[in-house]
Order: sequence, then structure tokens, then C-alpha cells
Amino acid sequence: TDAKTVERMIVLADIQPGELAVDLGCGDGRLLQAAAKAGADTMGYELSLILYLLARWRGVNVRYRNLWKADVSQADVVFCYLVPRAAARFEREIWPRLKPSCRIVVNAFPLPNLKPIAADGTVYRYDKI
Repeated sequence: TDAKTVERMIVLADIQPGELAVDLGCGDGRLLQAAAKAGADTMGYELSLILYLLARWRGVNVRYRNLWKADVSQADVVFCYLVPRAAARFEREIWPRLKPSCRIVVNAFPLPNLKPIAADGTVYRYDKI
């Protein structure tokens, strides 16, 4: 994710100090580094060993685990970049596990059956109510 998109995602997330931000498929961890700068406690999940190791090297709190098994129950903000098929699966499997008031910020592909409350280009924000 390029720096400009990371910035847009952080703005849409509206992170408050001490909130937990979770990145599902955190890659090299740059988005979580930006979330930490905004005051969030962070947790990433990454299944690519190389990206997991790079994120760890960068000091990111990351678990080498499949995103579908991520613990999102306490997340205040969830970041994700999902292709359309995975976005539909997210709605079925992860959305029900999110706590009310959780903010979901999605890059590139919107969630297929939910209406975003805000958007900036190809970044979308959803609120679990």
C-alpha cells in the first residue's frame, strides 16, 4: 500500500489513543506503523513468511497466522485489503465477530453487501453497529 493510501486509511479510521487496530494481511506492517503513530495499539496477521519476518524486523506486533483465524473480538479498527470473493467471505465470517462500534477500513475493493459510511477514492469505511 502506497503512502498516500495509508494516510487516507488512517484518516478514515479516526483512531483514538489506546484503541486496538488490527490489520488482516498486514504485509510489511507499514499501515500498522502509521496506526501506532496515531496512538493505536496494533496487531497484524500475515501468512506470507517473508512479509511476516519483514514486519517483525520493522518492530510491528504481528502473528504468523491465517487472517480467517484472527482474533478481532476486541478490535476498535480493522484494516483489510480483500479481493471481491474474500470480501464476501469477510462479511460472512469476520463481520459477525466484530464488536459493536468497530470501524472497518477497506482498501481497493468495497464489501459487496454493505454500504460504506465514508469513502476516499478507493478506501472505504464501514461501522459495525
